[in-house]
Amino acid sequence: FCHEMAADLEPDLLARFLFQQRLDNLTPAVTGFYHRRAFFTPLEPSLRITYDSRIMGALAARSSGGPDGYRYVLPPHRTVLEVKYDFGYPQWLRCIITDLELPLISLSKYGLTLEALLDRSTTLAI
Repeated sequence: FCHEMAADLEPDLLARFLFQQRLDNLTPAVTGFYHRRAFFTPLEPSLRITYDSRIMGALAARSSGGPDGYRYVLPPHRTVLEVKYDFGYPQWLRCIITDLELPLISLSKYGLTLEALLDRSTTLAI
């Protein structure tokens, strides 16, 4: 997380966060791992479309950074399509998603992972 987001954060903010994390001995309770493909276009600068697949999680932090010890929280063949935009949902994209009959689902990968790992013995079927 820190490596990906560090460029976007003010240096002082990141330093304060990491200091507080060490001071309070904070460690993640749930970690997630997934494959992401992100798409951008100069035609819609505020639009980002991502495909997240092979979504896995574990109840403790993993130092390896890989999927060892993680389990799938969605079946591995399922992919989450995420659409993010700042200045309105583009009409052309709305038409495509409607034509493909894709369901609109609000979803938190963290919440999904936590629910799957704490409450379920198998992967969730979304």
